[in-house]
Amino acid sequence: MPVNEAEVALALVRDYFASEFAKKKPAKGRTLLVVRDLSVPVTKKPSISFPQDLKAMQQVLPAVTAGLVDAFVKANKAGLLYRPVTVEDETAKAPLSFVPVKTLEKMMRGDEDGFDRFFKAYPKAHALVTLSRPGLDTARKNAVLYMTAATGDLAGNGILLFGKKAGASWKVVQKATLWSADR
Repeated sequence: MPVNEAEVALALVRDYFASEFAKKKPAKGRTLLVVRDLSVPVTKKPSISFPQDLKAMQQVLPAVTAGLVDAFVKANKAGLLYRPVTVEDETAKAPLSFVPVKTLEKMMRGDEDGFDRFFKAYPKAHALVTLSRPGLDTARKNAVLYMTAATGDLAGNGILLFGKKAGASWKVVQKATLWSADR
């Protein structure tokens, strides 16, 4: 059975945040992860910026092989096409919601009140999450994913996740924060 890239990425994101929320409860019960829905056609350039020197992945995540780095680079040469896979149950440990690109663009509209509007529209939101496409090895059992989680104009982080398929699910086995900003 073919592996759905979006399902892999979202499973890794859910697993990462469920683990983080178990360690430290988010402020004001904000556990909803609002994922930027990139289901509309985009340019041929990746819609997010990830570290230019991707070989550094192997330094921060030792389990990532050169083949997996190459798969990540190849996957992210095309635009992202994430579509909502399922409607999430709000009782999940890390529930997901999708925000259409046009809605997000209107919300953010280039001024410093964008995240105020975002949190007003999504009061249970923990962060606005943007995802790369996952790089998958040839066996489709290992994946590497880059994500950003923004909580303000100058607040958020960029994280690399290395995951393994465990039965029917995906689990994060290594993670590395590449950058962090806190206003």
